[in-house]
Amino acid sequence: MFCYAFYLIGRYEFGMEPLAVRRLVRRWYFAAAITGLYVGSFESEFEQQLNDVSRLETADEFRAYFDRRLAAIMTDDYFSITLPSSLDANEAAGPTWWGFVAAQVVLGAKVLFSTAPLSQLLLMGSSGSKKALDKHHLFPDNYLKSRGYLSQRSNRGNFTLVDYQNNIYISDDAPSEYVRKYRDSLGEDEYRRNCEEHALPVGFEDLDYEEFLGKRRQLMGELVKRAYERL
Repeated sequence: MFCYAFYLIGRYEFGMEPLAVRRLVRRWYFAAAITGLYVGSFESEFEQQLNDVSRLETADEFRAYFDRRLAAIMTDDYFSITLPSSLDANEAAGPTWWGFVAAQVVLGAKVLFSTAPLSQLLLMGSSGSKKALDKHHLFPDNYLKSRGYLSQRSNRGNFTLVDYQNNIYISDDAPSEYVRKYRDSLGEDEYRRNCEEHALPVGFEDLDYEEFLGKRRQLMGELVKRAYERL
């Protein structure tokens, strides 16, 4: 709602061209959503922004104001340190997790080991009696339980979205087992594409779990940065 208000202000108060204001506001929306900018005492934050904008006179000043704010929020340190750190938590939920999924959509990712675009299966109406997508443990839950990883098995870095059938197929197999099946059937190029689109280190299936989490969270931050820059 607040981001849409800035769209209206940019479009009708400052006379910005539709494409230009859309590009500006979608970057602002992405930044606000993934960082939780309008969470908590957001009224004072929004009021201050309105006061700042009220003192601007031209479309160029309006654009420059948000460019400066974005540059201060979406820094290299945010993508390489802050964001990966926020992904070091249990359960696939919260702004940074869904920001990662949104980044995959922006970059046109397909569902893991599938030809279906992720964006297509996220649409309303794509699920029937079974959900079209499942949050999948890359290192399956029961596999990790059997190896003593009781507290870190549902770390956000251990999740990605897969379609219903693949989730059943993978089951509780060790990563070295189920990934090898896909890698052999899909070929090396497709395997590497899947790794890139899901922020997976190449050869992740053979890594120690803790090492995998560290590398994967870093790659998730890099993927989100690429999507933000594309916006």
